Amino acid sequence: MKKNVLSAMVGAACIASSTMSSTAIAAPEKPNIVYIIVDDQRYDAMGFVNHEAVTPNMDQMAKEGTYFKNAFVTTSLCGPSRASILTGQYAHNHGMVDNNKNDNVYNLDFFPQRLKQAGYQTAFFGKWHFGGVEKEAKPGFAGFDKWVGFIGSNSQGNYYPINEFGGASELNVDGKIVKQKGYITDELTDYAVDWLEHRDKNKPFMLYLGHKGVHADFLPAPRHIGKLKGKEFTKPDSWVNNAANYEGKPRWVKDQRNSWHGIDFPYMENLVVTQI
Repeated sequence: MKKNVLSAMVGAACIASSTMSSTAIAAPEKPNIVYIIVDDQRYDAMGFVNHEAVTPNMDQMAKEGTYFKNAFVTTSLCGPSRASILTGQYAHNHGMVDNNKNDNVYNLDFFPQRLKQAGYQTAFFGKWHFGGVEKEAKPGFAGFDKWVGFIGSNSQGNYYPINEFGGASELNVDGKIVKQKGYITDELTDYAVDWLEHRDKNKPFMLYLGHKGVHADFLPAPRHIGKLKGKEFTKPDSWVNNAANYEGKPRWVKDQRNSWHGIDFPYMENLVVTQI
């Protein structure tokens, strides 16, 4: 895996796009941008926030960067939130209110389009998951010169080259359907690093890397199997199903326990605390 190479290149990009003087640090005219998003990460499931969590890379980024303690999301669902990130609009304006197909996705104004107009190279890797365009997308869509995206399994992507139905996991690489070769976190990182290494070094760039992890199903890379064997994790207070836990909260907080994305049924009905 090239995560260390990517981290180094991200750091180099930040350094290269900054200028220093004896009096102040001037904002670069066209800074390079690397945006990395992980999926379904709890706010407190990071080692520097909760000592039970094992997240050394996130801990390092928090230590060497900035941690926004009071950051909130208005629409906590894949499609609406990702559309908001890419358009800068609330869901009631961009219209992506769920993860389903929506042809209006072609009419949205995505910020990578603006960056391309400003001379940027742009690339997308990973999870899109709104508008239903995963198979149709190709270079140029939403302002991205390079496109490597998930398809299949409701466009969630698969951790392994063989999906849950026994078939081959697939990716859309620049409009062509190709088979996934390895563990998806590693493969996306490799695609991203390869693009960074072969881009035009004379132009600024923006890279969007949308990982599948840590979305269910919780399948680790082969090298990590057994690494946390014997480690116990404390369930959050919100796990408790009693009146005190729901006091002062909207009714849907209780109702959603029995929903597709709820704690108890049916999406996670087979979730148990296991040693991996």
